[in-house]
Amino acid sequence: MSGADRLAEMVGRSWAVLDGLWGTSRWLLAFSGGKDSASVLVLAVELLRRRRPAGVSPEVLCADPLLEIPPMARRAERTLARAEPLAEAEGLPLRVRCLIGGAPIGWPAKSPREGR
Repeated sequence: MSGADRLAEMVGRSWAVLDGLWGTSRWLLAFSGGKDSASVLVLAVELLRRRRPAGVSPEVLCADPLLEIPPMARRAERTLARAEPLAEAEGLPLRVRCLIGGAPIGWPAKSPREGR
């Protein structure tokens, strides 16, 4: 199986999972800024754009414990800063929320990153 075939298969599986959410009115998409969560965000927004479901209220949640390396943190910030305005321009009801500095209990205690 070629790389393009594998990618097409994975995108197809992702569409199927997102399609399974169709009966629910509220979607919560976790976003870390990595390629996996960015891919899910893009696919979810594209599904919303194509199908325009009534009554669906998707939210993107980004929990930033301030421990990510600065280039990755900046990429996540840029992506999220563009997501809501782009969705609004398309008439999609996407809401983005970020929790900054909140770390789960037991998270390694390190100093917050600097130079963002």
